[in-house]
Amino acid sequence: MNKNELIKIASKIKEEELQELNEWLNSFALSRKIKNVHRDFSDGVLMAELVNICLPKFVELHNYSKANSINQKKYNWNTLNEKVFKRLGFKIDKKNVEEIVNCKYMGVEKVLNTFKNQLQKFQNETKEEENLKALNDDTEKAFDQSESARADQNQDQLNNMNSDILNNDEIIKILKDKIFNLEKLLKIKDSKIDILNRKIDALSRTTKNYF
Repeated sequence: MNKNELIKIASKIKEEELQELNEWLNSFALSRKIKNVHRDFSDGVLMAELVNICLPKFVELHNYSKANSINQKKYNWNTLNEKVFKRLGFKIDKKNVEEIVNCKYMGVEKVLNTFKNQLQKFQNETKEEENLKALNDDTEKAFDQSESARADQNQDQLNNMNSDILNNDEIIKILKDKIFNLEKLLKIKDSKIDILNRKIDALSRTTKNYF
């Protein structure tokens, strides 16, 4: 609700709006049954109770005391004006306050009707903000889950690569061992061949000398 664009209280209220307002007020369990709305709301206490039911975080009821004096009544309404009404995007001026505290006809009804309308707007905007926040939270959660899954997948791929590398290293080691053994066998074979060749040469020389 934009505090820089405060609306003023309407100068009149339609008959159908008044009927809807009375039905709306009677739907709340206030500390006093509404018999005469002008008199019952004149000190602002029931107004504070109504706000507390609709918007609990907006008021502290101990700040509003029942009053018969005009000054205390004005204090209560001025407090509501600063701490509640402005947050809902409207304000009451001195003339409105004078009408209310002096129980003037339609004085408080105009304020109550404006409160009712602005409350609905505020609740709708709050609901939209909550829905948007929930959507953002869901999006962030889905993104985090996707990133986590991707990280897990990358880790699995890395683990597989490391495993493949280890397997390749093992294969290379086995092949090198085989090559070493083959080379060793070849050396032994070459040595045996060399010995046999020397024996053949020796026998050949002996045979020649004999004849």
